[in-house]
Amino acid sequence: MEHDSASILGGVEFFDVCNDEQIRLLAFSSENLNFRAGQVIVEKGEMSEGAYIINYGCVIIGESAQNTTSFCGPGVMIGELNLLMKRVHQSTITAQGEVDCLFVPRGAFQKLLKQYPDLASYFIEKIEAGLDDYLQSINLSSLNERNVK
Repeated sequence: MEHDSASILGGVEFFDVCNDEQIRLLAFSSENLNFRAGQVIVEKGEMSEGAYIINYGCVIIGESAQNTTSFCGPGVMIGELNLLMKRVHQSTITAQGEVDCLFVPRGAFQKLLKQYPDLASYFIEKIEAGLDDYLQSINLSSLNERNVK
């Protein structure tokens, strides 16, 4: 199930600030990937090389049945922080069924940021905002758990 990489990237909120030319440049270096049900996409402990955008299907993130999260496409991006820095994957990502995704390499993304420096501050702010929201949700969850006890 091959899809136009530029169309996939253009449909992801994370890249909404990019113009058509910037999307095309990033799409040129991105790779369409297909996975079968149960196939490991990313193994915990591997070094990150970029981000994945789910175009079709669902993935499971986590190692055990009671400690997993499921994400389904289209347009869901996993690993946006990996576009800015090299990191070790904290969880295994497995295809729940047939999965069609686009892999965006960190090197291509960083090259785009060098060509268009104004984009760098936008993406850093976007990731920071996402991290703030996540950390607040964790704090609220832990506070609620303490209040229940």
